[in-house]
Amino acid sequence: MPTIVPIFRVFNYAKAIEFYIDWLEFQIVFEHRPEDLPFYMRVSIRGIMLDLSEHHGDCSPGAKIIIENFEGLKEYHARLTTKGYKYMRPGLQAPEWDANTLSMTVIDPFSNKIVFTEPNNDILSAATIQKENENKDTTELDTIIEDINAGKSLEVASNVNKQSI
Repeated sequence: MPTIVPIFRVFNYAKAIEFYIDWLEFQIVFEHRPEDLPFYMRVSIRGIMLDLSEHHGDCSPGAKIIIENFEGLKEYHARLTTKGYKYMRPGLQAPEWDANTLSMTVIDPFSNKIVFTEPNNDILSAATIQKENENKDTTELDTIIEDINAGKSLEVASNVNKQSI
């Protein structure tokens, strides 16, 4: 099966090691570090390969990749949080467009982004709750309008609204 290996532009070997190896727990697959020249390195985590290049022609900084189906994302997030990396404290959330997915975004010292995602069917997210509340509010408003149009007094419509609060 063919494999795609993205390349991130980096500018400092020590910062790349601190971020990718020490904090994110990637492993070095290989590195090419000629003296007084830009380095090139391949790192991996759970079989996912990522190249890091100091060479100006390989890519531009500020790229973004998404790693889907990253099993154990909550535990991984907890481990990263306990390490106390002072330049990044990522959150763990369900995106509003997919309440059944957990997502964590990290940004490296060179402005590249990695989004880790994992399906999460066990948690009812805040986005889902908010949508339910919005639908409830709309339904209550529709009821009040129907009552008013049916000739009921504003007092009756007001009581309907008070009961829902």
